[in-house]
Amino acid sequence: MYQLDWWNSLKGQISSVFTKNVEVLMKKDEIWEPNPSQDDKNEGFDAIENPSYYTQGCEIQPRDLSNDWGLTEEEGDFVKYMKRAGKKDDELLDVQKGRWNLQRALRLMENPVKGTLGITSWDAAKDWELSFLKGKALEQVELSNKKGGDAKNLRRAIEALDAEVLRLEVKAKTQPEYDD
Repeated sequence: MYQLDWWNSLKGQISSVFTKNVEVLMKKDEIWEPNPSQDDKNEGFDAIENPSYYTQGCEIQPRDLSNDWGLTEEEGDFVKYMKRAGKKDDELLDVQKGRWNLQRALRLMENPVKGTLGITSWDAAKDWELSFLKGKALEQVELSNKKGGDAKNLRRAIEALDAEVLRLEVKAKTQPEYDD
């Protein structure tokens, strides 16, 4: 019950802050879509959803393969590095990163640590110096994982990140730009 009260209070605070300070940037229930990156020079690609080094010349994206195969994070990172080897960074570096991730996956498979470290989302948020909203998103992912994949908690994480995106957009619009 405390979680729900806290969440409703947070949503009210976020709403009042952004309603007072900026025009409405998103309609209720609208899905946030990333803005295409100006850095990604290949037309039809964007740096968040479809970076060219993962999608150029192919139909299978690493994340789709990882999800389809049910890979761990480390195995998924291996797939990612194999796909992008030589397309984003130095090919040798990407292959070395892929190998490192497979070694880590093997160590974790041989010595499982899930739940044994006692790390909470707030421990990580403090250690990583995350903003409050990023910390709340992390907490909701942690809660979803503990509940075996609760979609309600993931929706709350997305709501917290939507608020963080708005906060950062406002910050970018109100912060003066300085030329060096």
